[in-house]
Amino acid sequence: MEIRNPKFNRFGSIDCEILHPEFGWIPFTASETDVEKAGQDIYRSALEMQPAEFVAGDPLPIERAAMRASRFQAKAALYQAGLLPTVERLLSQSENFMHKLAWDEAGEFYRDSPTIAHLAGAMDLDDLAVDELFRLAMSIRA
Repeated sequence: MEIRNPKFNRFGSIDCEILHPEFGWIPFTASETDVEKAGQDIYRSALEMQPAEFVAGDPLPIERAAMRASRFQAKAALYQAGLLPTVERLLSQSENFMHKLAWDEAGEFYRDSPTIAHLAGAMDLDDLAVDELFRLAMSIRA
């Protein structure tokens, strides 16, 4: 498998591009704990390439405004980051009906929504951490 441009992300996994036989170069997040052996192999290969270190940066506001994730993607990303139980606990204890309703009923979550801002503040997550969670969510396919 051909790999290029490996760089560590905020969560310690490696963002890179892999050469897909049908789609050409595509983004891929490689993790040492990937459930698929192929993902673990890509991680090891990317690691041998000495990935660039993670450097925090502020994405363009337009990028942030375009970030959205389906209900499944959002919950899967929170699960992978170990944050799903915290979010569910916070919302179960919240007195804000609209945040609870959004969590229970929304088909999609938008990065710039009041519910996301509330949860990020309650969990003490900065903008860059929330951006990374959305990028992770948007990379997940059911």
